[in-house]
Amino acid sequence: MMGRTGANIRNYTELEAQARKALEVFARDVRMAGNVSWNGGSPSDATNVTLALPNATLPASNTEITYFWDTDSTSATYRCFCRKAGAYDSTNVPTVLVRNVTVFHIYGFKIGGGTTTATNALDTKQVQLNLTASRTSTTVVTATDLVLSARFILRNKSVTI
Repeated sequence: MMGRTGANIRNYTELEAQARKALEVFARDVRMAGNVSWNGGSPSDATNVTLALPNATLPASNTEITYFWDTDSTSATYRCFCRKAGAYDSTNVPTVLVRNVTVFHIYGFKIGGGTTTATNALDTKQVQLNLTASRTSTTVVTATDLVLSARFILRNKSVTI
């Protein structure tokens, strides 16, 4: 009994820690972003997004950071929510933020709030992240964590209503 309880406590603690850190990193980058690119998806339901962040050393240029859910079963980061420097198609090594993600969506919203999803990158002013992660141990049921973020505002992006 104690062993199973301990396994579930470990699983839930690990899930919560990864989700909390991932949301902090994602929120920081979204708030700093001056632009957003939806790679192969739409703002109404995407699995990856590239953010253009201000470059501190070269103020006239941007640094691209891509967040994505890896669905390639041959990849070392399969079913992981990842962050990597560069565009979506770059070969840079990603950093895994959350492992064993079973459901993943990134949503873009217009400036006015409400439930109006953005239709393209130009009218995206808010970004929301939703994911479900799970952990399995031999003797206990699967632990799952549903993560629904707040809407993060792209503070450095100009959008007209």
